[in-house]
Amino acid sequence: MSFSHHGEMHGPDSEIMKRFLEQVEGKAKRQFPAGRMGHDDDGTLAFAITTDTQRKVVTIRFGKPVEWIGLGPDDCVKLAQKLIDCAKEISDKPLMISF
Repeated sequence: MSFSHHGEMHGPDSEIMKRFLEQVEGKAKRQFPAGRMGHDDDGTLAFAITTDTQRKVVTIRFGKPVEWIGLGPDDCVKLAQKLIDCAKEISDKPLMISF
């Protein structure tokens, strides 16, 4: 699954939310903005990253079965930053990040 369509899900009218809901319903058309990465590439993927502050868990919801995602360097950093932000939101202690 290639990943190049990303952004924040702000409200039910956002493009990302629409794409995510289309995936859940099985109605999303396959798109390959950076070209197809291989025979098993199913196109762009919208996903939701949420926090559960009571359970102290970060959840990534894909809305459909996903075997793999492909991330370029910028997308890797954006995903990592989002996960770090979510981890900070649910953590009771300071977090240590090493590079």
